[in-house]
Amino acid sequence: MVACFHSARRHSDRGMNRGGVWIAPGIAGFAILPTFHEDMDEMKQYVIDQLRGTDYELIRGFLEENSERTSMEGMYWVEIPGRLYSEVQKEHNDCRPFYFAVNLSMTQVDFELLIRSRQILRCNCIGYATPAQREYIIDFADDMLRRLDIKI
Repeated sequence: MVACFHSARRHSDRGMNRGGVWIAPGIAGFAILPTFHEDMDEMKQYVIDQLRGTDYELIRGFLEENSERTSMEGMYWVEIPGRLYSEVQKEHNDCRPFYFAVNLSMTQVDFELLIRSRQILRCNCIGYATPAQREYIIDFADDMLRRLDIKI
């Protein structure tokens, strides 16, 4: 199983560059591979792939208990805590609360790093995760793997 960032950031405070592959601390064999977004500054998603059938079932159960299922099969919403809102998001009461999406398939789980509102599709409060929000999303994913005892 491989976990990777689909990312535009060339530098990370969560790992070390080893010959072009980002190695994250704390989980052995955890590779973070960069992929670039058009603005070259924003990470798009955190991906854990090569899931086994038992991993899929465990992750689905975890997401059923710790997130909100959407009308689309395999897609879940996870609310971002208000303390992590950007200044713009704090000002947009009508757009709250803010979420990130998790997409689960039989072979991978994607943690999208686009912070969204379910009240409105386009607004300047919707955008890629701030560093604190990104850390929250990655910690959510890492905590899920630890709690489910899934080794990558």
